[in-house]
Amino acid sequence: MVAGTTYCLTIMLVSAALVVYSYSSICRRERSWINWYTFPAFMTLATGYLLPAIYLLVFQPTGSYFAYTYCYLTYACASMSVAFGYRLAKSSPSSTQPKAFDRRDYKLFPWLLLAASILLYLPVLIEFREFLLTPREIYIRTRTGYGPNFFGSALMMFLAFITYLFKKHKSYVGGGVLCGICAALIFLHGAKGEVIVFIETVVLYWVYILRRTISFASAIVSIAAVGLAGAISFAVFGGITDVGELAVSMSAYSDYTRNAMMVIDDPKGKFYWGRLTIEDEVYSRIPRIVMPNKPKDFGGFKLASIYYSGWFQGDTGSPSFGIGEQYADFGVFAVILISLWSALSGWVVALLIHSLKMRPEPGRFLVLLFFSGVGIIPLGDGYLLPETIVLGAMLTFVYRHRFVVCKELRVPKPLPSN
Repeated sequence: MVAGTTYCLTIMLVSAALVVYSYSSICRRERSWINWYTFPAFMTLATGYLLPAIYLLVFQPTGSYFAYTYCYLTYACASMSVAFGYRLAKSSPSSTQPKAFDRRDYKLFPWLLLAASILLYLPVLIEFREFLLTPREIYIRTRTGYGPNFFGSALMMFLAFITYLFKKHKSYVGGGVLCGICAALIFLHGAKGEVIVFIETVVLYWVYILRRTISFASAIVSIAAVGLAGAISFAVFGGITDVGELAVSMSAYSDYTRNAMMVIDDPKGKFYWGRLTIEDEVYSRIPRIVMPNKPKDFGGFKLASIYYSGWFQGDTGSPSFGIGEQYADFGVFAVILISLWSALSGWVVALLIHSLKMRPEPGRFLVLLFFSGVGIIPLGDGYLLPETIVLGAMLTFVYRHRFVVCKELRVPKPLPSN
């Protein structure tokens, strides 16, 4: 039975209030209204509540009472579990004081990474040069077989930007040139989310490396800027000029919850008992060039092949199913597993932030970006924490040791006292 509009809006409002309460709890502990949980909470509220509410008022509910209740109960439980795990670890702060360490400065490293980003994507631009002014078409046509070029280029670009932030001696000219090249690459990649990644990275750098405390008013402005950037990138890449059309289009695009309800309400749906999760973690890490016979319908793509067979067969897009994938794997017990994992994540982040305060290095910052919902490794599938840790360790190794791409920052010796 399809749920009524009033019930849907009520359950969404109650769930959203719990998410906001969880977020404010973390803000009070951090003493900053912008922190590592800002963007996950913001994205949850935007894509799980605000945009679906617009869609709901325009097109009416599509799920059952049980599906709406389960989805929004899961969102609330996950958010409250994150706050609980974080506050649990922070309730017993360590007395360890920050240790002194030799800072080193990236020299040529950001520019070498940026050059690698350009070179990786250059073959794609040459092959599809007729679509240079409509890069979204390039993005659609390179969904299969071009992973190393696209994802490698995006990763090198992000790392170039992050390592430039950690340069001790930055210049307006150098920063402007690097940001301009990155902006051009973002446009040519045709990926809307890359704009948000850069904004989130800068804000979190201000909070956790420069130790800036963000007031409530500044947080509102920052979140509004992220939202505006997302809307503009959506309009640019989607070719939308009308504001009303943009709102409806964005609400239709944020289909995670509706797709999850589709899985939950399917009377013929079967449980995979963890198979989808395992396939996502295994197959997403194997390039198709290494495994040419890698199946297309692995993990979450299996659900796409069932519920959006036209899109899947045409290779024109694979919508996300959000918590629907966990539900397909574990049934109603998915909410318990998601809550436990969320609590563990919150606890780990608390320890990570303490470690970052001890040694503010790019590797630790990269891992914090991962937990903050910033997709530096843009594969889209699998839980990429192991890869992020390895990548962060490599960045820190280069940062700590003297190479041709780095130089030591020598602290002047104090003048002798009389």
